Amino acid sequence: MNPISLLIGYTLWHYRHSLISYLSIWMNFLWFIGHLFSFGSLLKTLFSPWKRMTEGYPHGGFHPSIFFQSLIVNTIMRIVGAIVRIVIILVGIVFMVIALLSGAVFFIVWLVMPLLIPLIIAGGVLLLI
Repeated sequence: MNPISLLIGYTLWHYRHSLISYLSIWMNFLWFIGHLFSFGSLLKTLFSPWKRMTEGYPHGGFHPSIFFQSLIVNTIMRIVGAIVRIVIILVGIVFMVIALLSGAVFFIVWLVMPLLIPLIIAGGVLLLI
């Protein structure tokens, strides 16, 4: 096989086909992280009670002590739910940032790698001399 056509074929594969595949895979990772942590659902239900734990209000008359007891328990469950959801959102954001940064680093490495391979080989040959 002709070395020039091999070099052209490799260059086309490296900078066209595989680069498009890499970007598609990277976007799939970002999509997966977004759906794994379900940011939209967590934000919609931010102040919902944790695990739907609520205290029912009494029927058949008004009892101030039972009413305020239920109010306090329901408020605490909403605060706990908000705290847990905020923590999950923050962890999801950390994972999203890690995926974005590592994807960008690997993207740059992928672009530069064909230039680095001959330099690494030449450096190894020079060390042998």
